[in-house]
Amino acid sequence: MKRGDGWREAWAWLLQVRAAVGERIERALRAESGLDLSEFEVLQRLAASGEGHMRMQELARAVLLTKSGITRVVDRLEARGLVERVPCPQDRRAIWARITAKGRAVLERARPAHDRVVSEALGERLEPEEMDTLVGLLSKVGSGLGLAADAVCAGRVGQSPRAGQSRREEEEEGRAGEEGARSLPGRILRGLLRSGARPRS
Repeated sequence: MKRGDGWREAWAWLLQVRAAVGERIERALRAESGLDLSEFEVLQRLAASGEGHMRMQELARAVLLTKSGITRVVDRLEARGLVERVPCPQDRRAIWARITAKGRAVLERARPAHDRVVSEALGERLEPEEMDTLVGLLSKVGSGLGLAADAVCAGRVGQSPRAGQSRREEEEEGRAGEEGARSLPGRILRGLLRSGARPRS
């Protein structure tokens, strides 16, 4: 391997690990709760949003789905009573997706299966110091790509704070998002991969 070409192998491994872990997570989620991975991520994003709702457009960006893709996922969740669509009070043209009490209950039932797979894939294969190194390396790359560490860990991948957002508001959002931070290594990996991924249809 030429000096300086290690990124090719690193990227290939990241993609393969993400695919392999994602497949295992999906199987576990379906067996435990009947959710697929996209449905789980939508519920988790909504639950971590503080008030339990997000605009459909923002939700689509957060979980890397197209407009039609997020519509189909929310349709399925709504049919099961896990999510409801409500008009945005500030803009009646906009629609919120809001997680229901039943949706939160299903998410809580599904989350252990998700965390178990991620733990088995990473936590049981790496020593604590190796895990620290992995998190440090991924967060270093993620920071260079504009990912905020607190946003990644809270399941809110993106740049932060938003324009006009106070430090207090940012901290309050971070605390509200702690519910989505229970699988730190998996979230950092997914967040990093998402930075260069294309939305799924």
